[in-house]
Amino acid sequence: MISIVIDPDLRYPDPADHFSPDERFPEYRLGHISARPNPVYRAVRNLFVQAGLDAAHLGTADWNPLGEYVRPGSRVFLLCNFMQERRADESREDFFSRCSHGSVIRALADYVLIAAGDTGHVSIGNAPIQFCDWEAVLRDTEAREVLDFYASAGAPVAARDLRLKVTAATRLGAIRSVERRDETEGVHVRLDGDSLFAGQDAQRPRYRVMNYDPRRTQRFHEGGRHEYVIHREILESDVIVSAVKLKTHEKVGITCGIKGMVGTVAHKDSLPHHRYGPPDRGGDEYPSEDAAFARLATGVHELVQRTTPDSRTGSALRVGYKVLRRAVRSRTPVVEGAWHGNDTTWRMATDVARIAVHADAEGVMHETPQRRVVVLTDGVIGGEGDGPYMSTAVHSGILALADDLAAADHANALLMGFDPDRIPLVREAPRLETYPLTDGDPRRAEVTLNGRAMPMTEFGRLERTPYEPETNWRAVLGRDAVPMPDGPDAPAHGPRAASESRRPAQPAPAVVVPADRPAALGIARSLGSRGVTVYGVDSDLLAPAMASRHVTPVRLPRGDASDETRLRALLDLGRRIGRRAVLFPVSDSAALLCSRHRDTLREHYDFVMPEADALDRLLSKDGLHELAEEHGIPAPRMFPVANREEAETIADRLPYPVIIKPVFSPSWQNPEVRALLRTTALGGGPKVVLCGNAAELLAAHGKIAAHDPRMIFEEVIPGEDPSLLYHCFYLDRDSRPLATFAGRKLRLLPVGFGSASFVQSVHDPELERLSLDLLAKIRYQGLGGVEFKRDARDGRLKLIEFNARYGMWDSLGVRCGVDIPWAAYRDALGEPVEPRHHYRTGVKWVDLQRDARAFLQYRSAGRLGPAGWLRSLLGEKDWAYFDRRDWRPAVLAAAEQARALRRLAKDGGRKVGRSQS
Repeated sequence: MISIVIDPDLRYPDPADHFSPDERFPEYRLGHISARPNPVYRAVRNLFVQAGLDAAHLGTADWNPLGEYVRPGSRVFLLCNFMQERRADESREDFFSRCSHGSVIRALADYVLIAAGDTGHVSIGNAPIQFCDWEAVLRDTEAREVLDFYASAGAPVAARDLRLKVTAATRLGAIRSVERRDETEGVHVRLDGDSLFAGQDAQRPRYRVMNYDPRRTQRFHEGGRHEYVIHREILESDVIVSAVKLKTHEKVGITCGIKGMVGTVAHKDSLPHHRYGPPDRGGDEYPSEDAAFARLATGVHELVQRTTPDSRTGSALRVGYKVLRRAVRSRTPVVEGAWHGNDTTWRMATDVARIAVHADAEGVMHETPQRRVVVLTDGVIGGEGDGPYMSTAVHSGILALADDLAAADHANALLMGFDPDRIPLVREAPRLETYPLTDGDPRRAEVTLNGRAMPMTEFGRLERTPYEPETNWRAVLGRDAVPMPDGPDAPAHGPRAASESRRPAQPAPAVVVPADRPAALGIARSLGSRGVTVYGVDSDLLAPAMASRHVTPVRLPRGDASDETRLRALLDLGRRIGRRAVLFPVSDSAALLCSRHRDTLREHYDFVMPEADALDRLLSKDGLHELAEEHGIPAPRMFPVANREEAETIADRLPYPVIIKPVFSPSWQNPEVRALLRTTALGGGPKVVLCGNAAELLAAHGKIAAHDPRMIFEEVIPGEDPSLLYHCFYLDRDSRPLATFAGRKLRLLPVGFGSASFVQSVHDPELERLSLDLLAKIRYQGLGGVEFKRDARDGRLKLIEFNARYGMWDSLGVRCGVDIPWAAYRDALGEPVEPRHHYRTGVKWVDLQRDARAFLQYRSAGRLGPAGWLRSLLGEKDWAYFDRRDWRPAVLAAAEQARALRRLAKDGGRKVGRSQS
C-alpha cells in the first residue's frame, strides 16, 4: 500500500489551536475543533481514504483506518525525526525541512488513538543526536503543542527521549555536562553473521562514528560480532508508526523510512557511520585524492574522542577540533564519510531497520516480523542540498503513506527525482533474504497518487522537479550524474529512473561578469549549490566573489576594463568552455555590453534581456523619466542639462535640495570622475552629488562637466530611508514574471543617499502593482529591479531607479524562498520554471561591515542607539558575504572594508554617497 498526496499549496497550519482538525469529521473523538484552517490534517486523512483503509466504515463514527495495523490495547511508538533544535541562524522553513512538524504528528496520533483505544498507549519521540536539547526540539517542532493538548484531554500519549547518553555543549564545542541514563533501558541485539557488515570482517575494518569514542564503536563491531543497542520501549512496542522527512542525506543519499529507523537506537556509538581512512587503505571516509586535509582532521578526531568528554582537557580539545573541522571543510569537499562512496552507513541503517521489524522485546531476532511498521513521509516542506543537518527548504506539498519500508523509500526516491538504483540504501533493501524489509518487489507495487491508482513504473515516469542532492552526491544523483551502465554492468535490481534519459550529462555552466560585487556572489551561491559550475570574470582576483568555493575565477587584464577587452574575454572563455553557458551581467555597463553584442555572444551563451535600444533608454536617467511620464508612473522632477549655459539658466529655479546624477551611470565610472567626486566637499560620491543651493550646484557642475558635460538635476523626494522600496524580478521572453519579491531599505551608507547596508523583505501591494504595471507596458525581459520612494508630502510612491540586472542584495530573495538566479538560469536554457511569488517577510539582508559604519552615522544623527542596532540584527538573516560553508568571501570583504576605512581616514573622513537609493 502506497498512498501519496501532492498539493503545491499545502502549508503547515498555525499551532494556536493545537493542530486540531478544522472540520468535525464523523470519526473524530477529541471534541476540540480548530478555528483556523488545517489543511495538513485533512491531507493525512485523505491518505487513509485513498488507500482504501477500512473503506466499509468511511463516513461513519466507526471509521478506523489504522485498525488493520493497530489493535485495541496496542503499545504504539510514533517515531519522529527530532534531530536537533533549531539553530540561531536557521529559518523556520529550513528547520522544518529536516524535522517533523507538530501538525503531522497530531493527525497521525489522533488516528493511532482511535485504533489503540482507551487501553492502548502512544509514545512520541526518537533518539536525536547527543547534543540535542530535548525540550527545545519539542518546542521548535511544535510537538509540545500536541503533547499539551493530549495532556489536557487525558489521552494516553507521552514524549520519549530514547537516548541513554545526553551531552550538553557550548556553541564552541566545549562540553558542559554528560548525562548517563539507566542502562537497563537499552537492549543489546546481535546480528553477527546476519549483519550486512559480516562480509567485511576478514578485512578488519575500523568503524567510526563522529563525536564518539572509536574504541567503543569498535567493540560493538569486531571479530564477527555486530551488535546494536536499541531502546527497550521500541522493542516492547506492538507497532511503529514512523513520521519521517523527505530530505537528502550526506551519507546515504536520502533520509526517509529506512534511515529513520536509526532513531530507535539508544547508544549511537553502536552505529558505524564510515570506515576509517580512504578506499585505498580499506576505508570509505573520504576519496583517496582528498587525503591530505581529511587525514589531518580524522587523526585529530581520533585523539580528541579518546579523552573524557567533560574533563578540562577533553573539552578544550573539542573546541580546537571544531575550529579545525571548519577550516578543513573549506579545503576538502569530503570529510566524515559524507559522500556517495560511503559503503557503511546504508548497511548500518538497514541492519537497524531489520532489528526494528524482526527483534522481540528481549532482542532475539525472528524470521517473522515482530511488529508492523507504517511510514508517513512528510514532504510538505522537504529538504534538499546539504542534508540532513543543513538542508534547504523545498515547498513540495507532499505527504506519502506506506506499510512497507522498502517500497516507501523506493517511492520517496522517485518523488525527489532520484533513481532508486543509484542509492544503495534503497537499491539493496528489497534484496534481503534474511530478516527482509519487504514481502514484494517495490517496482511492482501500486501507487495511488491524488486519487489515481497506477503501477510504480508509471509513477516513476511522471515529470517532477528534482530535489538538489547533497553536494557530494551530485556525481550520482545530480544533473551532472554519469549515466548508468546498461547490460551486464547495470545494477542487478530495479529500473533506471525515467528521468535519467532526460537529464543532461552535466548542467550548463554559468558566467558572471563582473565578479566584484555581492550580486555576483549571490548568483554563484545559488547556482553553485545546485551543482552548476560558475565562472567569475573580473580583473581583481581579490574581489570577494572570486574567493567563493562556488566560483572558478577568470581574470581580465588588470587596469583594462574596456568593452573590447571584456567582450574578447567572454568570447575566449566561451570557446574554452566548449559548450553553451548562461551569462549573467551584474553591472549596468556589463548589461549594455551584452545587449549590444548579443548576436556575437549568443554563439556561446544563453541569456534573456531587453534589446539594446530599450536597455539604453531604461538605464539612462532621462530615458527612464520619459518612460515614467509615458506610462503614468509617478516620478521625481528631473532637469537634464547638456552644457554650462543650461545649468546656469535653471540653477535659481530648482526645488533644493537636488542631486546631480549621470545620464548613464557607467559614464561616471571614469577613474578621474570618481577621484574628483571623492575629493570634493559636496557630500557626494561616484554616482550622486547632493547640492543644497545654486552655488553648490554650479560648483559641482563645473568640476564634473570637464569629464562628462551631460548630467541630470533631480529633486530630492522627502522621506526617511525606510521609505525606499525595491521590487526584484525575473521576466521570461514573453514578459511573464517568473520570480518576484520586494524589500525595504532600512539603512543606507551614507545616510540618506547611499547604497543599502540593511534591508528587510516586505509585501507592499502598491509597489508590486506599480512595478508589474510598468514592466508589462514596456514588455520587459530578464533580470532586474525597480526602486520607488514613498513621498512624505503626498504618501505616493515615486519611481527612483531601474536596474536591468541582479542587484547587490537580491540574494535576500533566495533566503526568503524566491530563487531568482535559478529561475533565470533555467528559463535561459529553455527549461520549465514554476513561478515563485510567495516568500517570507521580515527576513533581513545585512552587509555587516558597511552596516556597522552606517550605524555610526545614524547614531551621530541621533536616529539609532547601540541597543536598537543590535536588536535589529536578531532574527533570520542573509549575510552579504558570510556563509559558514563558504567563508572566504567574508574575509576578503572585511579586508576590503578595512582598506576603505583607511582611505576614508586619509581623505579626512568625507562621506561618500551613491544614489538616492
